[in-house]
Amino acid sequence: MVVGVAGLTLMLTLYANDRYSLLYYGDAVSHLVGARRLLDWGHIGLEMLGTVWLPLPKLLFMLPAQIDTLFFTGMAGTLISLPATVVTTMILHRLLSEVWRDHAEKVRMLGARSVLSDKVPLLFSLLYPLNLNILYLGIVAMTESLFMLFFTASAYHLYVFMKYSKIRDLYICSTLITLATLTRYEAWLLPISLIALLANAIHRNRSNYGYKDILLPMLIASSGVIIWLVYNHHFYGDMLEFVDAEYYSASWQAMHREVRAMLFMQPLNVIRVYGITASVFYAPLLVVASYSIISIINRKWKEKGNVIWLYLALPPSFTLASMFIGVGEMDLWFNSRFLVFLAPILLLLSIRSLRIRVALIVAIVVIIYQLVFTESICMEYIQHIIQAYASSCVVTYEDARAGYYASADAFKVGEFIRSRYSMSDTKIMVITGSMQEHKIMISSWVELSRYDEIIESSTWKDSFYKPWLYNDVIVISKSPDDDAVNVAWYWLSRVDVLKRFYETVYEDDRYIVLERYTKGSL
Repeated sequence: MVVGVAGLTLMLTLYANDRYSLLYYGDAVSHLVGARRLLDWGHIGLEMLGTVWLPLPKLLFMLPAQIDTLFFTGMAGTLISLPATVVTTMILHRLLSEVWRDHAEKVRMLGARSVLSDKVPLLFSLLYPLNLNILYLGIVAMTESLFMLFFTASAYHLYVFMKYSKIRDLYICSTLITLATLTRYEAWLLPISLIALLANAIHRNRSNYGYKDILLPMLIASSGVIIWLVYNHHFYGDMLEFVDAEYYSASWQAMHREVRAMLFMQPLNVIRVYGITASVFYAPLLVVASYSIISIINRKWKEKGNVIWLYLALPPSFTLASMFIGVGEMDLWFNSRFLVFLAPILLLLSIRSLRIRVALIVAIVVIIYQLVFTESICMEYIQHIIQAYASSCVVTYEDARAGYYASADAFKVGEFIRSRYSMSDTKIMVITGSMQEHKIMISSWVELSRYDEIIESSTWKDSFYKPWLYNDVIVISKSPDDDAVNVAWYWLSRVDVLKRFYETVYEDDRYIVLERYTKGSL
């Protein structure tokens, strides 16, 4: 209840301050538009799921996105993401309780003093949703909250399976991994790790089950990946279309942005960006977790259940590796939301280190700090952290808001369309590129089926060459997204042709809106 109330309070506060605050993330807008047009578009079919983003979030957002008030305000995302955050917190509590119980037993066996209380796991689990960086992600239509739900739940059932060897937990874990692999690509390492873990356990006779018993869970865990590969092969003729799709894939975008040059094969820059962002994102939690990291590396690997640390480290490792090889992007505070993947492992590590004296923790942190960062990087590191805290920076919110202000003109065009055409049956052609188009759509309060989308792959349409026969209004971007550069230029260089049929009703530095003469004033 506390988490739900906190999330709703944050949502209402932000929305009261700015009605677009739930739509600051460009990806959140695109997720909702993609979900809505599964049922509100010119045609309906599985191909509307697209190729780059995995399908499960769209399917979950689909129904709430059909409700106008929820869709156009962004609250459709809250309706899915906030419950996911609440349930994730509950699962974290159960996982932390298991780890704390094991830790408490070991402390008693060693005869050491420790603060042992049933309230400790609850308090630590609340650190997850009450982190405003995470809570903001829990009220918008992003995929991180859903992924964290499936990932954390799979980790819990894996831990319980490794501890009690109940096959039921293995099946549940496998199913949750499938859902995670259909939500974010970071999860694609999970089936591989599960298969390796189970094979190793059987090989070393650490399990009561044979290969036949765990073959089906292995298949279930891999099914999400298989389904997506088959889908891409069927609709695009290439099972890896999502990897290198022009304009839309993460790798293509990284290759065409400046951030990649700073990170590609430069481990110090990767560590600097990730470290600064993590320090602001989690602050003291990183310090508290330090001792357990050293403890596990030194002597704890062979203890039953400790494989959970490797499992929880996979998504953050995926992020770091993708940054290093040049297909992932992060900067201050761009894509800071990826740091949410660190939360479970930091919480579990922290709860194990409560009995360690502060002096030891500080010493370990200082040693790691000196080994990782050079003096010049140290100064920048400290400067960014101080500036962030001085401005009460919630880096996920700052990242989202920066993206919004960079494209605020698109929302103004949407507002113009709303004021002029929302109550009519006007057909509207949009030649702006996908990201700008989605922002115009969601701020216009116009049914998506009334839009005629024109991007580079739309030149087969008759409406592209003779729009006056099909569309009442044309919106053209003067600075289009990459997937509409040529088609936008085609008509920007032929505006005189369009003006035989249309008049200019709106124009600014970035957009021109044309209305067909016969439509008149609406």
